Amino acid sequence: MNADVRARISKTSLRIDDEGESVASIAAMTPGVPDEPHVTTPGLADARLAQLATALGGENLEWPDGGGVVFDLDRATAEASIKEGGARVAVHVMLSPATATEVEEWVASQPEPIATVLEIEEGELDEAFPCLMFERSLDFVSWGLDAVLDDIAAFAAAWAGAEGIEPAGDPRDIAPSSAWLLMGDEASYPDSDELARRTAVAQVGVFDAKWTTAKQTIVGDLYLVYFTAPRKAVHFVARAASNAFYADDIEVSTEGTVANQQQWTYLTPLIEIRPIPLATVLAANDGHLVMRGRSGKFLRPEVISALNFVALNPDDQAAVDRVVVTPAGLADLPDPAQLTLHDWHSIAGGALPLESHVSQYVVEPLLNRLLGRRFETRREYRAGRGFVDYVVLQDGAPTAAIEVKLAMATPTHGDWSRTREAQQLRRYTAELDVPGALIDANRILLFARGSASPYREIERRSASADDLEAVRVHLEQS
Repeated sequence: MNADVRARISKTSLRIDDEGESVASIAAMTPGVPDEPHVTTPGLADARLAQLATALGGENLEWPDGGGVVFDLDRATAEASIKEGGARVAVHVMLSPATATEVEEWVASQPEPIATVLEIEEGELDEAFPCLMFERSLDFVSWGLDAVLDDIAAFAAAWAGAEGIEPAGDPRDIAPSSAWLLMGDEASYPDSDELARRTAVAQVGVFDAKWTTAKQTIVGDLYLVYFTAPRKAVHFVARAASNAFYADDIEVSTEGTVANQQQWTYLTPLIEIRPIPLATVLAANDGHLVMRGRSGKFLRPEVISALNFVALNPDDQAAVDRVVVTPAGLADLPDPAQLTLHDWHSIAGGALPLESHVSQYVVEPLLNRLLGRRFETRREYRAGRGFVDYVVLQDGAPTAAIEVKLAMATPTHGDWSRTREAQQLRRYTAELDVPGALIDANRILLFARGSASPYREIERRSASADDLEAVRVHLEQS
């Protein structure tokens, strides 16, 4: 929890004294308490955080510089922040503080919440906070908060004294676009206690396990988790609970030496299956799969169809069947000149291993389909001291600039203007005095002239006719 949030809770919390009267926290009467966090204008992702805060009945929303939103609830203060990978939001509902001993004893005496996880957050010195934590899919419109609100009301009353619903937006219910082989060794093999804990918290929508992956990974993708010698087999299946995100401060669990600069993903609980030997996986993949290098090897849909996934515990078979779905993404790339709109939508991110493939199979077919006869495109167009990947021209004059990436990590703080990709594009568009677009294997971001923050984000797989028309208008404006 952010230190500013702790300060806010301590300053504003009310406790009940021995006489039954509410008394302000001493921090509220102490001179020199730091100012509240600086308020920033909500960006694209922040608007969804505001919607979630409002759905919880939040008031007095504030936007700290570090990202996320802090807001007041009845007898609690909450913090909502977007997790790495840009797909899920984590919410921490903090009850009023007490000594660490008081909080530990109280939490230990409570029943399990219905729709949240009851935790202890440390504060200053010997201070601690009871905390109710939950997650939701950032893109889901209906948050499914009834049981969460019941938990908050009950535990807040218990601290001063229904059956749960599965949160909407579960990544296991999304049709996977790609399948990936994740890799680990004995140091990363999970124990039974860890598996049980991950499964328990997932029941209330919390997906906190992380693994290294390919940068084209998106929410809902299928994972087969393989372990090297002596096991040399696939032992678990799961789904991606986030898009891939880059991090260099997460320690990789491995027996060897591995660089910390990795692409990561959150995943749904690992479900143990009867081991599938590497030889069986190779046979399903035409006898060949490059196993050297980083975790996250693309598996074609027919590989998944050819394998037999049997839960190690028969009681888990329904869970395995829910997770293991043959990916819908197109793995066999047709001639770009013959690419249909359906093909364009369907291309699996894993089938595009290089940035040049994104240009060939995503960008150029899109431009050829959208742009009118009065417009032409040119590659590697000079813009100041650099060269932009594509420029759209009308009568020789630029109307839009396009930068192509293999995959872009959604910024955790929701502010694209801080990313290298957006800053690079802004330099080019400023030189050319045109609007711009960032396009990767999975999405399109549209930027107004002179802006480093996208005003529209379009997922390629689900792009509608209105979305594509918006792209055309954006590229052709002068």
